[in-house]
Amino acid sequence: MNNSMRLAFRSAYWMFLCLCLLGSPVTALAMQESATPAATPQPELPTFVFRPIDHDENGYFAISLKPGESTTVKVLVGNGGKSPLDVRTYAADAFSMQNGGFGLLDSKSEKSGVTTWIDFPTKELSLKPGEGVEQSFTVTVPEGTEPGQYISGIAMEIAEPISTGSDGGLLQFEQVLRSARAVFITVPGALTPSFEIGDASYNQEGAANSIVVGIRNTGNVFVKPAGTVEVRDAAGAVILSAPVVMGSVYAGDETTIAIGLTQGLSPGDFQMSLDLSDEKSGVSASRNDLTFTVLASATPTALEPIVISSVTATAQPSLEDVQFLTVDTTIRNNGDEVKDVSVILHAYLDGALVEDFPIASSVALASGDTTFQSRYLPLSGWTSGTWTFTLTVEVVSPETGASLLLATSEIEGSIVVP
Repeated sequence: MNNSMRLAFRSAYWMFLCLCLLGSPVTALAMQESATPAATPQPELPTFVFRPIDHDENGYFAISLKPGESTTVKVLVGNGGKSPLDVRTYAADAFSMQNGGFGLLDSKSEKSGVTTWIDFPTKELSLKPGEGVEQSFTVTVPEGTEPGQYISGIAMEIAEPISTGSDGGLLQFEQVLRSARAVFITVPGALTPSFEIGDASYNQEGAANSIVVGIRNTGNVFVKPAGTVEVRDAAGAVILSAPVVMGSVYAGDETTIAIGLTQGLSPGDFQMSLDLSDEKSGVSASRNDLTFTVLASATPTALEPIVISSVTATAQPSLEDVQFLTVDTTIRNNGDEVKDVSVILHAYLDGALVEDFPIASSVALASGDTTFQSRYLPLSGWTSGTWTFTLTVEVVSPETGASLLLATSEIEGSIVVP
C-alpha cells in the first residue's frame, strides 16, 4: 500500500505529544535540510524523560493481576533538556482513537473506570537540567473484576503552555507538550476477542471528504482490524476498492474508521461493503449492507484551499548522534480562516505505520502562511529498520469527530536504524 493510500486511512484525533529519551542510537540519517527558516525564533522545547522502571513492555506498563491483587510500579520522570522544567504528572482515562491507537484524556478530565484502579495523584514538579525522580504508584484490581484486558494511562506535561510566537502579526498557537504511557492491565482468565462494524456516513468539510464507519470492540481483548473496503454507486459500479488498516481498538471501546477521499462524490446513494479481521486472534467481521447518501456536490474548487508550502525534518543534535527530529512546516491557506485543524506527522517503519504524531491540534488557520515547529521522537524509541515520514493537514468535525484530509506531503529522506 503506497503512502497516499495509507494517509487515506490514518488520522489523529487527540493531542498526544510524546517526547521521551528512549531507543537505540541511530547510525545513518538522510533528511532534507531546512530551505526556509521560521519567520520568528521558536521557543526552546522541553526534552521529557518519562518511562517505566518496572513492568516495561515496549514503552508501556504491562501488568497482570488477579481480582483483589495489587502491585507497585515506578516511572522515571526527568528533564533531558538544558533549561529548568516545570511539569505536571497525572493519570487519565484512555480511549481508542479514530482509526485505532492509544489516546489519553487531558489532566483536567474526570477520572473513571480503570483509572480509579491507579493510585497516581496529580503532582507539580520543578526539574533542573539533567534531573530525574522516581514516582511509585499502586495498581489495584477490584474484587469481582471479569477476566480480560483493561487500559488506562499516565502522563507528564509542561505546567504552562508554550507559545509559538507570531508571524506577520498573526497569532500562531499555544502548545501543551506531554509524554504519555499506557497502563495495560490483564486479568487472567478466558479471553474472547470479537468486534462489530457499525453504520456508515459521509462527511464533508470544504474540499475535504470522508466516509466514516463505526467500529465496536465487543470482546475483552484489543483487536487491530484490517481488511478491504468497496464502494459502489447506485448503478452498482465500483468507485472505490482499497485496503483498510487500523491501530488498536481496546476492549469495550467504540471508535470509527475515517476513509479519506481525494475527490468528493457526486450527490446520490451509495452502497458499501467492509471486510475486516484481526490477524492475531483470527476473529473477523463483515458488512455488505452499508449505505450512505451524499446530499450535495462535494467537488473541490480549482484552487487548492490548503497547501503545505514546505516541510523539513532536521536531525538533532547532529547527524552523527540523533536523539530527535525538529519538524518545521509552512502551511498556506488560500481561502478564509479554517478552524479545528490538526497538523499530523505520520511515521513509518519499513513501510508500516508506527504512529500519528500531532504537530498541532485544534488550531485555526488564518488566510496566508502559518508556520509550525515541533520535536519528534517515536513513543517506542528508534527501533531497527528504515524510518520514513509524511505530513497531513486535517480538519476535525466538532459534531462527529471525523478527521478530513486537507493536504498531504511526503518528507524527503529516511532514517536507517541498525
